[in-house]
Amino acid sequence: MGIDMVMIAQAMVDACAVVDEAFMERNGLEPGGAKVVVPEEARKLEAESGGVSYVSGGSAANTAATLGRLGKNVAFFGPTGNDAAGIAFHRGMADAGVFCFHNTVPGGDTGKCLVFVPPCGDRSMVASPGISGDISETVIPAGLCEQARLCFCEGFLFSFPKAIAVMQKAAAATRRGDGKVVLSVGAAWCAAANQKEMMDFVENHADIVLANEAEVMALLDVPDFGSALAIWQQMGKTVVITQGSKGAVVVSGGSIYTIPSQASQVVDTTGAGDSFAAGFLNGLLDGMDVLQAGAWGAALAAEVVGHVGARPKRHPKQVLGIQPGI
Repeated sequence: MGIDMVMIAQAMVDACAVVDEAFMERNGLEPGGAKVVVPEEARKLEAESGGVSYVSGGSAANTAATLGRLGKNVAFFGPTGNDAAGIAFHRGMADAGVFCFHNTVPGGDTGKCLVFVPPCGDRSMVASPGISGDISETVIPAGLCEQARLCFCEGFLFSFPKAIAVMQKAAAATRRGDGKVVLSVGAAWCAAANQKEMMDFVENHADIVLANEAEVMALLDVPDFGSALAIWQQMGKTVVITQGSKGAVVVSGGSIYTIPSQASQVVDTTGAGDSFAAGFLNGLLDGMDVLQAGAWGAALAAEVVGHVGARPKRHPKQVLGIQPGI
């Protein structure tokens, strides 16, 4: 059995809660915003929100899970604790058909992404990384990356120097086996904080970059989207830039392609970019061009914003019109 994708990313759980505006104001949370807190602060927010249940999540893992449900062979690398959150993470990934190579750390805090959905529907994300960045290359079996068609590296890991070295080594191995390397930027603040390291990875390792408008501008340190597009055209990478309700733009081979969004009643934007990435990458793995793959990304994004939660409720194959046996 071949490996469609090796993913090196943070193993996180999502804990989603619908909250009122007063909760947002008391805790300094902005709709559409994101911040990082220590585990103790995360536990405080969980309690104040009325309690949450853990769901296997995290941006990259959401993409992996959807690809797994689409029948792709995905190997995920990222450590967890042996706490309730870690157990929930591995259960969810196994249910999606994703195989997790991991080092469970007794007593460690599994990474959490707390998602608070206010009345406007534009979620605020609070990340508590825990031990999720403590990735070791020793958990990646020798020769595995050389067999992979894609190696997916998550931008959030650029805050952890040891993880950067692991991603660089895995990327080089994947390219030796004629696979392609995908970088998901993750967040604008992450790109700004780790711009030098991330751009070095883009220039020397990545073939495909996944981001939104704010993230590409932060990564390139330019003031407007037009300037970012011009730079990406010159670099010769395939860059997928999501734009919310406007759809997406793909820069590939020096050309710019527009991917229209698909109609949906927006309830919760959590996971929209993750689902778009899954649809797009699934299309590429199936031999589609960027426009066709982008349409699959838009379809899955439209599905996931129609309900609370970061992963499609309907089976992804049903959303894409794929026969169950394919």
